[in-house]
Amino acid sequence: MEKLFNIKVDVKNNSGVYSGLVQYDNKTSIIYIKLVENLREITIGKHEDIYCLIKRPDKVKIKLPCEVSKDKKVLKVVLTDSVLSVPGICECEIKIINGDTVFTSGDFYLEIRETLASGVCGNIVTNPFLPNIQGPQGPPGPPGRDGKDGKDGKTPIVGIDFFREDDQKKMLEDINIRPIEEGEILKLF
Repeated sequence: MEKLFNIKVDVKNNSGVYSGLVQYDNKTSIIYIKLVENLREITIGKHEDIYCLIKRPDKVKIKLPCEVSKDKKVLKVVLTDSVLSVPGICECEIKIINGDTVFTSGDFYLEIRETLASGVCGNIVTNPFLPNIQGPQGPPGPPGRDGKDGKDGKTPIVGIDFFREDDQKKMLEDINIRPIEEGEILKLF
C-alpha cells in the first residue's frame, strides 16, 4: 500500500507546507511533484542528474533521486526512513543538473507527524503475561515439569486471557503492589 502525494512546486517562490506524512512510513510515502512557474507547468528537459534535497528538522541533509515521468512533467520521489525518522518540518528543494548548468526550484516544506509508537517501538505491551514477543518479560511462571520453581524468567503460554480473583491477588503480592490507603492520600495534601 502506498501513500501518494501530488504537489506543485514553484521554481521561483516558496510553495508552502505539505502535511500528511507520518514518521517511519518508509518507502510507502511517494511524492509526485509538478514544477510550475506561476501557473505554467514546466517540462523537464535534458538533464544529467536530478534529485530532491531535504533538510530534516535536526539539520541533517539528505539527497534523494527523482524519477522523471514519460511525459517529462512529473517527478517521483520515494521518501525513505532516513527522511521520515525525525518528526517536524523538512525543508526541500529540487535540483536539476545539466553539465555546468544547475537549476534549483523554490523551497517547499514537508510536515512529518510523529507516530504514536515513537520511542516505544518494541516496548508496546499487548499482554504482559504471554511470552516476550513484544514488550517486557512477564512475571515468572509456575513450577515446570522438571520440578524447577519457574523462576528462570520464562513465562508459560497460557491459553486464556483472564485470571481468577485469587490469581490476581497472588500476582499483586508477587510484584509487591498494594492498594493506596486513604490516609496515605491525605498525607500528600
